[in-house]
Amino acid sequence: MDRSVPELLAPAGSLDSAYYALQAGADAVYFGLQRFSARAAARNFSYDDARRLRWFSRRLGRRIYAAVNTLLTDQELADFHQTAAFLDYLEVDGVILQDPGAAAVLQQLYPHIPRHGSTQLAVHDSDGVHWAQRLGLQRMVLAREVSGSELAELQADLPPGMELEYFIHGAQCYGFSGLCLASGVMLGRSANRGACAQICRTSFDGQYPFSADDRSLAARIPDLAAAGVDSLKIEGRMKSPAYVQQTVSWYRGMLDRLASGDTGNPVPPDDAVRTTFARNFNAGCWDWGRKQQPAQDAALVNTEYPGATGVLLGTATQCGAAGFTITTQHELHLRDGLLLRTAAGWKQTGVRQIRSPGGKPLKKLTAGMTGQLESDMVPLAGSEVRLISRHDSTLPAAPAMQLWKPVLATGVLVTDEGLTLSCEHGSQECSLEWMPAKTPGRLFAQLEDVFTAEGEYFRHKARISGNDPGWFYPASRLKSLRRTWVAAIDSTWCCEAAGQAVDGAIIHDADRTGLQKPALTPPDRKRVLPQGMPLPPRGQLQRNGVPFLFPGDDPYAWVTDLAEPVFIPLFPVSLGLPGWDRLDKFLADPQRPLVVLGLGNPAHAERYRKKWAQYPDTAAFLDYGLYVTNSQTLALYRSLLPRLVARMPWIEAPTESKSSAGSVPTAELSFRDGDDATESLPVLPVKGFMPPLFLSRSCHRRNTGGSCRDCHPDTVQRYRLQQGRRGFQALVYRCWTMVMKDDKRHICPARQKDRPDKDSGR
Repeated sequence: MDRSVPELLAPAGSLDSAYYALQAGADAVYFGLQRFSARAAARNFSYDDARRLRWFSRRLGRRIYAAVNTLLTDQELADFHQTAAFLDYLEVDGVILQDPGAAAVLQQLYPHIPRHGSTQLAVHDSDGVHWAQRLGLQRMVLAREVSGSELAELQADLPPGMELEYFIHGAQCYGFSGLCLASGVMLGRSANRGACAQICRTSFDGQYPFSADDRSLAARIPDLAAAGVDSLKIEGRMKSPAYVQQTVSWYRGMLDRLASGDTGNPVPPDDAVRTTFARNFNAGCWDWGRKQQPAQDAALVNTEYPGATGVLLGTATQCGAAGFTITTQHELHLRDGLLLRTAAGWKQTGVRQIRSPGGKPLKKLTAGMTGQLESDMVPLAGSEVRLISRHDSTLPAAPAMQLWKPVLATGVLVTDEGLTLSCEHGSQECSLEWMPAKTPGRLFAQLEDVFTAEGEYFRHKARISGNDPGWFYPASRLKSLRRTWVAAIDSTWCCEAAGQAVDGAIIHDADRTGLQKPALTPPDRKRVLPQGMPLPPRGQLQRNGVPFLFPGDDPYAWVTDLAEPVFIPLFPVSLGLPGWDRLDKFLADPQRPLVVLGLGNPAHAERYRKKWAQYPDTAAFLDYGLYVTNSQTLALYRSLLPRLVARMPWIEAPTESKSSAGSVPTAELSFRDGDDATESLPVLPVKGFMPPLFLSRSCHRRNTGGSCRDCHPDTVQRYRLQQGRRGFQALVYRCWTMVMKDDKRHICPARQKDRPDKDSGR
């Protein structure tokens, strides 16, 4: 993609949102179908609505990207073949994918469809981007946690042909996208399956320590363009069309200014942007550089309230049961939405009545006016009153749109016996009794006119070939033949898209769903590990309660016996950390024991393939962060990673039973690595393993009022939290936060927010 101004990419949770995004100036929209979307709770698109979107976007010359960004099981991967067929029919401009197996299927079946890596892949550095390209991806949606300087470093080592996409606006997850397990582990509603329950927006100890504010990089648009980012992405597939329209309009204006050479101060958001849905804005991690959260940087979370905060309307005075008085900073109407600070905390309400200071009923207050407001809640005297929504923000439904019908080339071959009709979906031979033409030489023109027609799903474009010896056939019979042919092709395509058997009246092309798995090598476990050695439970792989080796930490601390293999799971993220130099030196030491590295991120896989696997006595296992939910993904990893000895089970799969090996995910019970026993890959026991529910670059100590002063980032700090009867620990190490379940502490006797337990020795 070659452009001086990046693409503006908008969310489309519905056809209405897509319409208003494109009308407001979005260059492209991303949408989800009814299945395999990471926003399962959004309205999403039926096949017909997707066809309408394609028709409308083509009229405007804009692009559409389909989000198929969830993990898929083997059965779902088979169903994905039909989804892929529809996306090919739709001529989408790209497909956003999380599952490596789905990416492999799409690449094999429809290699011409561009494949984009979802932010759920947790790609955040150069190694991760190179691995994404190795998986066949052509654009990568980077993690939100990547800072501006880290983005510049990544761009300097960008592989040829790879594009970058970056979130510039909208909600921010507290946990690293793709590595957040809170909803999946606690409630069985996996964010990696599109069913996130937003545990981060719920209260712990009466506060919201994990509820991140919204992101806005409006002031950094020139920097993003200079950094070579190809696409600027707005979050919000679960938000209203009004939100999409106003946000796109705001950023469109800034990008148009940039295109004209104006790189001055950004236009601040107006009321319409802040009152469709907005929390407090911040720049996320953009300004952090290669360090973690700077001491002077504001906290990224709002511990008091998790919802929309809109704009400051004024201060509540003369508060009582009859209402309160306010001098407004913005225009206010009946039924507008307010956020009030009450004795019970922040509460949403609406404006029921507006009166003048003299008691006269009013329909609105203009900015600067004083009036008395009546609502169903009483704010605290002297507290902020915030305007969070407008009564008239609901937009009309999008106008009617036509259904997309791509052009389908139909070959019409004239023979002595009749006609042979053919297209990419099948062929049919039609026996005809030709008659001599009164006016020879007009047959080809007649056939082109008759067979260039429109069906339910395609616009047929006839291409005539053969000889015209001066024949004729009645037009009415040709049209009847055309109708039969068009209906048959429509029916055939529907069967293909639904994965059903095709009607025998059409001779169907060869089956395109047979996939070639990557070439496998036998598992290396017997050659690499001692004969009969049991795999260690994942829960035992930890130091001081931290289940990873962090970049910059000493790998020798994990060695207890030089004669025994040592399993070292790697921390999934490298941002703000010293790098893997100490691990490189450790692996180069000929005196070390056999090492099995736990790969939990695409960056690990790339670095292992390119460098770590070159060291002798070095093997790897797939840690939980490299999810294996289908045999296609496993085959892909097996083909790309040498000396792979084991894998973790799918950590978010529902548990069916408990055994000495811990929870056994249901999906694992029927999961097959392959028909040949040599293809099997042992599963690491999960006994005693509690993965981080949240893994965040945002420091819990800072976000809950703590200071960087007297902080010792190289020690593990533990903060106890409670939610109902469930206990949790927030572990802070090297300014990263890992939130774990605390099974030994179900009821907290007292809050210990500001009294961390410190463990030394790392």
